[in-house]
Amino acid sequence: MKQAMGSAMTIRGGGLLALSAALAFLMLVGMAGPAGAVCASAAEDGLWTNNDPQASGIARVEIVMNCQNMVVNGEPWPPGYAWQVRVFERCGTGLCYWGEVGAMNREKTRHILAVFDRDGVQRRVYLRMAPMSLSYLYAYVYEDFNNPGRANTGRHYWFQNPAMHPCSVPMTRHDWKTFLWEWLDCEPKVEGR
Repeated sequence: MKQAMGSAMTIRGGGLLALSAALAFLMLVGMAGPAGAVCASAAEDGLWTNNDPQASGIARVEIVMNCQNMVVNGEPWPPGYAWQVRVFERCGTGLCYWGEVGAMNREKTRHILAVFDRDGVQRRVYLRMAPMSLSYLYAYVYEDFNNPGRANTGRHYWFQNPAMHPCSVPMTRHDWKTFLWEWLDCEPKVEGR
């Protein structure tokens, strides 16, 4: 009987050892804390210049993505806007700075919406990547004048980020077919060629 009890105690002791090892492992994993999620950069992130250097209106757009890589209680974390947008307009011989505003994603249309209130005009800037090329950004700017005697206006712009495409073909035409063929025909510029 003594021998049977001794083997039972050994089994219990081995089970107890396995159980304490498992608990120690779980405690170590729990103390390590959650791993920080990596925030991948977005295609819109960067410096965009108007591809028509002679055009009036917006000359440059700077877009910075705010990394909201967690969801807490159903909301993006850290709280705030998903994007920061800066706009520079041509004026005289230089550039006029509209300012920097927080911008949000519009899920339905896949636009980034930035709203600038300046000089009695609300300018809603809708930004979206070109459907066929990550080196072009489309912008539609709707100007809502607070003056009933003045008609509201809307303008279309194309911006280019030369770092995104080695050819950096300026899109001077708003005809997609012509632009597409120019873009596809483009050969990257190589040193010594």
